[in-house]
Amino acid sequence: MNPAKSQIQAYYNSFEARIGYAIFLGGTRHFGYYFSDKSWPWPIGPALERMNSVLLGKLNTHPEERVLDAGCGEGYVAIYMARKGQLYVEGIDLTPHHVVKARANVLRAGLSDRVKIREGDYHDLSDFENASFDAVYAMETLVHASHPDNVLQEFFRVLKPGGRLVLHDWDHTDRAKMPSKYSGLVFDRINSGSGMPTFSSSNTDDHQRMMAEAGFSDIEQRDLSKNIVPMLWLFYIFALVPFTILWLFGIEEWFPSTSAGVISYVYRDYWRYLQVVGTKPGGKK
Repeated sequence: MNPAKSQIQAYYNSFEARIGYAIFLGGTRHFGYYFSDKSWPWPIGPALERMNSVLLGKLNTHPEERVLDAGCGEGYVAIYMARKGQLYVEGIDLTPHHVVKARANVLRAGLSDRVKIREGDYHDLSDFENASFDAVYAMETLVHASHPDNVLQEFFRVLKPGGRLVLHDWDHTDRAKMPSKYSGLVFDRINSGSGMPTFSSSNTDDHQRMMAEAGFSDIEQRDLSKNIVPMLWLFYIFALVPFTILWLFGIEEWFPSTSAGVISYVYRDYWRYLQVVGTKPGGKK
């Protein structure tokens, strides 16, 4: 199980996180995709859908196949996959209120026959049989793993031969290259406050290495950092004044989302937003 579970649940249960995700992202839990780092950030909805499309395009699935959404949040990505990809989706999430909300969203979307949501931890997928999914994806959720190598092994186990894993996640430049101010703010405050141990430990190309060690082949990595800059800038603009006030009072560590809105933009050259794709050997897709 995930030792960071209590931190993750505390973060997503916080007033700051609930309000922030609701106001800016309509309840979704991921970045939007923009065609240029100079794009205007509004409207946000189409950018979020484009990121879903970018992920779906790499799953290499066919209609009526079964996929796992590992860390489904309120279910919006799963709903997109069921509609646009005509897929059957099993969604799992650690946070009980996410599960409740996701089930309600699926019901409202009229997709209860295609999308099933349950509370679960991707460190332990024993509820699912070996080779039971045609594809697996994790949309910005592997960062919350305490043991990402174990998680990737579980993804590998439940995938059918020939099935793909698609991750949207972050890594860093080498720790030695980071400014000490960034390192302290991110690793000691933001990551601990939001339960993101894998983000703390991921250096350049670690995701490719871990996927290869788990058994995946044909691993591809794409840097999407510039495609999320408009949304980063938007978060920065709205968070700067609140963050400055929090910093003056020395309480910014209690507000990880606000802190991340500023720090992630200011130090954006020291981390990357990646799409990493791997295939379980064998089978035909």
